[in-house]
Amino acid sequence: MKASSVRAPRLLSFEVQVAGGLWLEGLATTPFEGMGSVPLYNALTDEAAVFASWLRDSFAPTPDLMHFSSEMAMNNGDESVWRIPESGGVEAIADELQRHTAENL
Repeated sequence: MKASSVRAPRLLSFEVQVAGGLWLEGLATTPFEGMGSVPLYNALTDEAAVFASWLRDSFAPTPDLMHFSSEMAMNNGDESVWRIPESGGVEAIADELQRHTAENL
């Protein structure tokens, strides 16, 4: 992990191993007071689901507040946010991410 010299306390670039040989890159940011954002780079649906499950189950103080969107959706003008399921495993999260992807193709 390394902090950005541009926005040192508000931006953290990371690469993390989330399973076996699966490594994901992303950023952890606090764009607004009391709100965090964790964009992932080049993550497939199943890979992002592993990360989201780990984040929800290990670090999110209130799992029902975890939302997501995608660059694809934003590029299509979709400004809505979707919820990560509050419970269920990686498969439930992957299903929701896949629904999001299918709606924004």
